[in-house]
This record gives sequence, structure tokens and C-alpha cells, in this order.
Amino acid sequence: MFDLVSLRFSPHPILFIPIRRVWLTALLAILISGSLLANPLNLTFEQWNLKIADDPHAVHRMIEQSWNALDPVQTPDIYLRTLAMDCLVRAQIGKDFRDEKIIEEGLHQAFRAEAWDEAILLTSCKARIRTKTGQYDEGRHLLEEAVMMAAQHGRSSLQIRTLVLLSDIHLYNNDLRKALALLQEAQVILENDNKLARIEKERLKVEIAMGLEAAGSHDVGIKIYESALQFFTQEGLRNYQVVMHYNLAVYYSSRGTSADLTNARAHFESAADIALSLQDELSYVPALSGIADIERQLKNYALAERLMEKAINVIKDKDSAWWAESLIILSAIKKDQSKFEEALATLQKAESILPKGEAATLESIKIKKEEIFLELERYQLAYELRKEVSESRIAKLKSDAEKEYSKLKVDLGLAVEEEKAALLQQENDRERKISYYKTVATVFLGALLLALAISMVWLKIQHDKIKSMQHYIQENVLQRFLPPQIIEGALSGNSPLDDAAQEATVTILFCDLVDFTSSSERLGADKIARVLNQFFKEMTDEIFETHDRQVHRRRDHGPVWSSDPCGRFSPGSKGLRLRRAHFKTYATIE
Repeated sequence: MFDLVSLRFSPHPILFIPIRRVWLTALLAILISGSLLANPLNLTFEQWNLKIADDPHAVHRMIEQSWNALDPVQTPDIYLRTLAMDCLVRAQIGKDFRDEKIIEEGLHQAFRAEAWDEAILLTSCKARIRTKTGQYDEGRHLLEEAVMMAAQHGRSSLQIRTLVLLSDIHLYNNDLRKALALLQEAQVILENDNKLARIEKERLKVEIAMGLEAAGSHDVGIKIYESALQFFTQEGLRNYQVVMHYNLAVYYSSRGTSADLTNARAHFESAADIALSLQDELSYVPALSGIADIERQLKNYALAERLMEKAINVIKDKDSAWWAESLIILSAIKKDQSKFEEALATLQKAESILPKGEAATLESIKIKKEEIFLELERYQLAYELRKEVSESRIAKLKSDAEKEYSKLKVDLGLAVEEEKAALLQQENDRERKISYYKTVATVFLGALLLALAISMVWLKIQHDKIKSMQHYIQENVLQRFLPPQIIEGALSGNSPLDDAAQEATVTILFCDLVDFTSSSERLGADKIARVLNQFFKEMTDEIFETHDRQVHRRRDHGPVWSSDPCGRFSPGSKGLRLRRAHFKTYATIE
């Protein structure tokens, strides 16, 4: 796995030492002479681990010698791993990264090849380039992407280290709460990962401890440093010993007591001795500067000055940032000795060699120059420097405010858009509900109208049936037994039957079939039934032709008939017609 700790961002170089870490990476095989096995970079993970821990500068030289022979087309895997290793080693030894365009192209290639270790490391390198130029928000976003990639693809070691890097940026932005939350998340991941080797876990513990110490949890960090120093000494990992000695020395030096200063000097000396044996100037110079700072606190100015001059001779022309830092420390020692002109000249030298992008260090130089001008009673120059620093700070605050305002506008715009979307969603929901209720009402009304139409049709059918039945009863039943006057009166509500009884002279006809019994025996059931039906029809029709006759009942051989039961009929000659009908029917029977 790749080790990202050397990419950690430190806003103040004197409090930061490039960390040497052991890498468990993919095989770095570079085809130089055309033979893979003969390539000096064809190493296993363990071999790379030992080489980087022993001498990162030698690893850097090996990569530089092989770089021009790399072919990103013919050997893309080797090229990607080498580029990722180059980024790490350059961060460790304090070298500038390669052109961002190369890293960007390598990052795209890593994504296409799904080489997630290389992609995470190159994303972190790109983030450090952005933070080095003051683009902290972009660097933060890139590191957040790296954390997500590491979590998604199960690279817990990379995830922990990237979280530590991300916490550094939040610390620089004074977001202590977020930084501590990220470090606690890294601790949880480390505790839950049982697959990591002991040495890897110790390194990760140290990296988290460094973040916790930077966030103010000094006691936790110191306990881990002391335990880790003992472990790394047993394992013979000298680069890590340098780091532990240096961190412990800085901690004891900050406490300021005589005993703590003694402990700090001992740790600084141990760090310097190991770094010198490793020929690691970037670790040796900070340790030597730490010793000089302790001598300065003890007012041993001459010794402190000699130590810083020695450090400057080691680092000059090799690393301009550390060279400038060493000159700043030397100027402070000279100022304490009231050598103001020499201190001023030293600061001017530091200002001239300071690389671009070191705004914090440049401001520190100007403030120190202002203090010296005040000591020399050059108030106009001090005022101009103070004005320049103030304007620079105001410009930075304005720039930060503009960035925050832009961010706030974006956030507010997003919030407004979200509010609009929510309102639109509510409106759509309301319209959908209204449409739903309209549909339900329409369906219900349609169903109601349909039911009403069906009911009306049913009522019409029933009415027609009743009317037809009424007509049938009236025509075929009532009229055969009641005179029309009575039927009409009953239909109009004035039934003559309700009147008082009256005496009247009426004609009653009793009809009978002669020899009906013997005829029945002779004709049989079917024929006699037809005869009776014909007889009843002829007699009933003849009776009703008078329009005022009533059939009371039918007996076995014929009807009993009376005329004008209501007293509206005068006897006449129509009784003769009945007799004719009777005789006609009987003749038909015969």
C-alpha cells in the first residue's frame, strides 16, 4: 500500500519535518535495458519497503535515472507505479513535484486502468500541489475524493493516511472540530482493521498521533511517540527513529522547564546523529536548528549561532525553503545579541531566496524586520513595513471573505434552488391531489348519472309494464265484468259503486248448454274444451256489444248475465241478439 504521510501539509516549515515511511506498494518494474528481470527497479513490496526506509534519496536517484526510459504506452502499469512512487519520494525529501499536467494525465490513466492505489496517491499529490499554492478548498475536495476512493475499494491504510492529510488542511483553516472528527474516524478504522501488520499499525498510529498533537492533544501524541520510538528502534527503522526523536524534542522544548529543555536537546541530538548517518539533510537541518534554539533559550548565543551557520552550510543551494528558515532563526539569534544590522541583513537574504507561495514565512520576515527597525529607531521604515503587512493581511482577509461570500452564494443559491424545487414539488403534489379528487368526483358523478339513467330506464320499463297490465285488466278483465260507466268513474276517482243503493228493473239471462253432459261424454275432453271456449267467446262478445251489460259469473254450462246494474239501462230488444248468439253457438257444436 502507498504511504501518504509524507504529503502532509504544514503551514510552518520549521515545525514540520518530511516523514520517511515504509511503503507497501505494487511492484515497480522499469524496463530500461529491455530485460524485466535485469531491471534494478524490479523489486518486491518488501524490497521497496526496505529501500525507502533506508535511503529515500537513493530511491529518488534510481527513479530519476530510469524516468526517461519509461514508456506510458508500452508499459503503462510500470509507468503509473513509478509516477506514484516518484510523487511520494519527492514529498519525503522536499523536492518539487513534476509538472501537474503529467500527474493529471497519470491520474486519468490510473482511473481508466482501475489502478486504485496509484489513483489515490496521485489524487493526494495533486491535492498537495493545490494547497502549496494556497488553493486549500480545491486541495480539500481532492483529498475528500481520495478518502472516498480508499473507502470504496477497501484500502484502509490509504484511507487512514488520507484522513490525516485532510485533517491538516482543516487545522490550517482553524476548523479544529472537523480535524478532530477526521482523526477519530481514522482511529476507528485502524482499530477495526485486523489484517494490517504490526509495523504498519505502528506507523499509522504515529501519523494519527501527529495529527492529534497538532490539534492540541499533546499527551496522547507523546505516549504514542515514546512507544513507537521503542518499537522502531527494535525494528531498526532509522527514518522513523528520526521522526520520533524530533517530535518528542519539539514537545519537551515547548514546555520550557530546565529538565524539559535537557530532554529536548537529547532527542534533537539523537535525531541529528541518525539523520547525518542517513545523509538526510532535510532531517538533519531541523534537528540542528532545534539544538540551536535550545541554546538560544539558555542564552548560549555563540554556540547557537555556530550551530545555525553549520545548518545553513549544509542546506544552502539544496532547499531554498529550509535555507530561508535557517536564516530567519540565525537572525533571531543575532537580534538577541543586539547585532541588529547583521540580523537585518540575514532577514533580507532570507527574503531574497524565499520561494514563491510561502506567504506566511514572508510575512514573518517582514514582522521581524519591523522589530529591528524599531530597535534601530527607523520608524518610517517600520511604519511602511507595518502598513505593508497590514495591507497584505487585509487583502488576505478580503480574499478569504470573497471566497466565503462566493461559497455562501453558491450554498444560498443551492438552498434557494432546493426551496424552489420543494415548493414546485409541493405544487405538483397539490395539483396531483386536485386532479385525483377531480377524477374521483367525475367518476362518482358519472356513476351517479349512470345509476340515475339506469333507474329512469328501469322505472320507464316498470311504468310501461304497469300501464300495459292496467290496460289489459281494463280491456280484458274489468270491461268483461263491469259496465264502461263504472270503469271510467273508478279511473276518474268517482266510482258509482260508492253511491247509495238504488232499486232498478233489470234483465237477467241464464244461459245453459242443452245436453252438455252427454255431449261431453260423446266429444271427449279436447273437443268439449274447444266448444266451451268458443261458446264463452261468442256469448261474452255479444253481451259486451251492448256496452252496458255485466257478466256475473260463469257456471258449468254458460254465463249468468244482467243488464244495467246501475239503473242506467232501459230494457230493450237487444236480448233477442243474445238468444241468436246462443243458438248460433249451439249450432256450431252440433
